[in-house]
Amino acid sequence: MPSEQTNYDPKDNLVLYLINHPEIKPHWDEYTHHEFVKQVVAETLPIENFNYYIDQDYYYLQKYLYVHEKLMKLTDNPVLLGYSNRIMGLIQAEQKERTDGLCGGEGHRVTKKETEIEINDACRDYTSYMTDSVDHPVGGKPSFFRSFLHLSACLFGYNPACANLYNPARRYDPEARGLVDQSKIPKDWVVPKVENGVYKEWLEFYVTERSIETLRQGQECLEQAYKLDDGDVKLDEIVEIFKQGVILENRFWDACLPKK
Repeated sequence: MPSEQTNYDPKDNLVLYLINHPEIKPHWDEYTHHEFVKQVVAETLPIENFNYYIDQDYYYLQKYLYVHEKLMKLTDNPVLLGYSNRIMGLIQAEQKERTDGLCGGEGHRVTKKETEIEINDACRDYTSYMTDSVDHPVGGKPSFFRSFLHLSACLFGYNPACANLYNPARRYDPEARGLVDQSKIPKDWVVPKVENGVYKEWLEFYVTERSIETLRQGQECLEQAYKLDDGDVKLDEIVEIFKQGVILENRFWDACLPKK
């Protein structure tokens, strides 16, 4: 049955339930239409701010990878393991882009070790939020589902954030469990011409077929983990965990914008 809070039943489609929940939706809408991405698409974001973001993101992805490595030790379920293997490959591809430089090496390269990067408060808070879910878990025992929730705002948000502002036809639809219905795309929409190769490659990464398939598998993984959890994590806690992740995502990009 649909929840009193949304028109979606979390047991049928947990992602739709969460992103439409009234406590989450305002933060989700801000995240998936964020000023940082707007400035990347418009090419008004100063390159030094983008490079700063790349350094912060490199550190963040290292911690994201760390949590997934821990998660793989918490399950023998083939769906959960299959997804974890896939997302780790995608993260490693992102990391390689950050050390090699986007656009065939034209972009900024992360040359510092993880421990040498001076992270800001937003990055520190967000990475602690993730790693605490496996290193200092609620009740002293780590839970695949609870920890995976801590990673889910990042997983499900980057594609719509880039697609909404750059190429809506490449947006993942959690209801369709694939690309959005193309009839819903405005007929007069024209993909913005992004001249900056670094910015264009960054945007394209999150709307590729590989990213779409990762989202589909990620949604399947979240739902499978939810079923296996069998009510140990209550719905109110699920909402709060995901909401905090979305808020932290907004703060992460906020911290990389030019200072006013």
